[in-house]
Amino acid sequence: MIKTALLAGAFGYGNLGDNLLRDIALKMLGERFPEIQFFVDRPYPDQELSDSVDLRIIGPGGLLYDSDSGHEEYFKTYLKKPFILMGIGLQGVEHVKLNGLTAQACRGADLIITRHLDDLPIIESLRGNFNGVHAYPDFGYLFKPAYRMPVKRIFSHAPMVTLCPVGNVEIPENFWQGVTNLVSFSILDDPRTEKLARRVKPERTTVEHYFDTPDYLYNVIAGSDLLITGRYHAAVLANLAGVQVVSLTDNRKIRLETRKQIDWQQLIKNPSEYIRMLPPISVTSSRHRLEEIRAGKIDPLVPVVEYLNRF
Repeated sequence: MIKTALLAGAFGYGNLGDNLLRDIALKMLGERFPEIQFFVDRPYPDQELSDSVDLRIIGPGGLLYDSDSGHEEYFKTYLKKPFILMGIGLQGVEHVKLNGLTAQACRGADLIITRHLDDLPIIESLRGNFNGVHAYPDFGYLFKPAYRMPVKRIFSHAPMVTLCPVGNVEIPENFWQGVTNLVSFSILDDPRTEKLARRVKPERTTVEHYFDTPDYLYNVIAGSDLLITGRYHAAVLANLAGVQVVSLTDNRKIRLETRKQIDWQQLIKNPSEYIRMLPPISVTSSRHRLEEIRAGKIDPLVPVVEYLNRF
């Protein structure tokens, strides 16, 4: 019988998306399995804690990548049986090594729940089969805001555009007259967000940071007509809220939930027309329909329940 379990992920480093996944997963697991005591670990692994629990749960979120040998060796600590991969996304798939962390995790896991359908061929090539492998939406899609804020429009004729920057992606100078909100989803993005904030008109633009509550940032996004982002979970929340979203970069992960990269020229030329012509997103990268997710018809813990019932 499983009495203790460890939830291991990239939690507690000032990334709202990762912390959101942790909170959602703990809430859902705690409600479903009140008899199990759940612990949370974050890199770098606590060897004693990892060894002492009955079950190791890797995820939700991206923890498996092979681009750094030190990272690989550290996180093989979690691959002690029994262990499952829950809500994971394969990071840096172009760097997957035959005997790296990703391969060993996929081969040895008792259960795999990936958030991207595109990961399945990679998992099959490493695992040799699809036994115990499932694709469900990212846990961020299960977020339920505690409240909804009324939308306050500054100019009724202009669309509300929210920008969630990442890294040093260049933003055209002539874009700034159209931005309504600047939001940061990570402590790493705060300096960039503050720098960009100096280029906008303070009387008509709000600036929010990752340490604001998920409820608040969700409402900022939900009140927008367009989100431009380089952060994966900002795009997830936009999709959940039914807001058009485009990617700042061509990064595979963010592209999976946005489908389209920003066309600055077209946006600046005619913002309303650009937003209107964007293809609507009706399914996640796991191919689950958003309307079913919003209606609470999708439950990624079903395979976990079936797995734990075996003990």
